[in-house]
Amino acid sequence: MLTSKRFRLGRSSALGFLNKLASVQDEAVTIYISREMPQVKSESLLLRILGQTSVPVDMVEAVARSQTGAAVFKSAKQTYLVLPPFPIVEEYVANGYDVEPLYSLLSRDYLMALVLVRLGAYSIGICRGTQLIDSKTGTGLVHARHKKGGSSQARFARHREKQIEQFLGRVCSHVREHIEPHARALDYLVYGGARSTISLLRKQCPFLNQFDDRVLRMLLDIPEPRQAVMEKAILTVWSSEVMEWREQDSDKLDDVPVSRSFHERLLYLNNLDSLGFKEWIFHPAMLFGSLQKWWGDLGQRQKSHEGLDMCLYRTKDGKTHYLPRGTKVPAIFAGRVMKVSDDFLGKSVFVSHSVYNPNGSQLYTVYGHIEPERHIRPGYELGEGDVLGVLADTEKSGVAVPPHLHISVAWAAKPLAIQKLGWETLGNLSEVTLVDPLSVIQCPYSIESEQLG
Repeated sequence: MLTSKRFRLGRSSALGFLNKLASVQDEAVTIYISREMPQVKSESLLLRILGQTSVPVDMVEAVARSQTGAAVFKSAKQTYLVLPPFPIVEEYVANGYDVEPLYSLLSRDYLMALVLVRLGAYSIGICRGTQLIDSKTGTGLVHARHKKGGSSQARFARHREKQIEQFLGRVCSHVREHIEPHARALDYLVYGGARSTISLLRKQCPFLNQFDDRVLRMLLDIPEPRQAVMEKAILTVWSSEVMEWREQDSDKLDDVPVSRSFHERLLYLNNLDSLGFKEWIFHPAMLFGSLQKWWGDLGQRQKSHEGLDMCLYRTKDGKTHYLPRGTKVPAIFAGRVMKVSDDFLGKSVFVSHSVYNPNGSQLYTVYGHIEPERHIRPGYELGEGDVLGVLADTEKSGVAVPPHLHISVAWAAKPLAIQKLGWETLGNLSEVTLVDPLSVIQCPYSIESEQLG
């Protein structure tokens, strides 16, 4: 059975990923597809080299939409597709994991200019590699649109157009001031902000026309430009998108059920949709099986992570948010509360479900670091989506970690003494098989390797 996941890697993490891949001794094949290769040719190449049954539809779609080309690394067990931040110019097929061209691409310190603009705010930056070497950030007065009708609306509209013209004129002068000294050496230019404002700036600022063949991409989810946004944008420009497909035996997957309602229920209960929710954000250390902490000293865990930590999400305006304490937590499936126990941030609720695999093991879900509702006690019957409790106030624990939901999913052999289930034993019991929660809860997400702010 083919399973897939998608994540993003910053520059250093991507180089580490390629180093690790290069050390693997498995038989493999590598395919480099340039950004100039026509879609029909790239699809034909993938089908010819990988085989008709080994090319997922989402791989073909991802290659087709890529503006920088793609690199494919395939072995018998897994396939990686890497969409790099900068254009691939080579086209070839090689045996083994040939990462050198991609590694070289990500190792070069490109000279880039970033122009981020929304009406009323701008940020211009010059960076060498990921290092910002020159920047200018500022604001300008542009009134919001007039909602009233009549002649006053027309006068206001003309006044606003004049404000926009003056604002973009000042932005253009700053663009020229900071970019012109680097014009000949500039490798790429990146625009960010509102598409309509970027279009107006390019029309009003002929200086930018000389870089049309060096425009790398547009970052349209940029919030109001400021210095911190510029620094984040540089890291985003340097990030690589990675898609992974892995062959897993069906007896290992054990027909794990999928919840299509947990994510939607979580958004509904906490009004996240009305805030413009776009996707969940996970640091690699938040993921199932990680040996690293994402809080405190960022050191090593005592054992691999038994589940998934949820606390960060991104809205459509590009801003990142933390889930606050008091966030309501729904049950993934209908089931029975088996145990409520203390954990280092709050309490954990263990729930059994009337779902069994072919081996007779029963499905359990665990919700950690919450304050359960008063009626959530052993024996209580939960409906799918019922509220279990809310995220605990982590400040009371004395641990420097934001409120977050820990989810674990496991198959437990019957009969299993519920007293055995606890954080000291979960994952160590021979009767328990842990499952990656991301294979159970269907939700949009990205994996970002930058240190949490």
